Amino acid sequence: MYNREVELCNQQEKEGKAILIRPSRPIPVGRYEKDPDRLKQAYQMGMADAEEKLPQIRNMLTRV
Repeated sequence: MYNREVELCNQQEKEGKAILIRPSRPIPVGRYEKDPDRLKQAYQMGMADAEEKLPQIRNMLTRV
């Protein structure tokens, strides 16, 4: 099920129907991470990855 959903998302992205925001590199935390510095680093990485996609998001929204 999960793999089919991932493939659907990838296909939607290829067709220009979706913009996927995903980590640009491996996330530096584990499942039970409690170190605030590492969690902040992961958060900042996510924010940077999302900001990088903003031009694509804005472009898609203006086409709607």
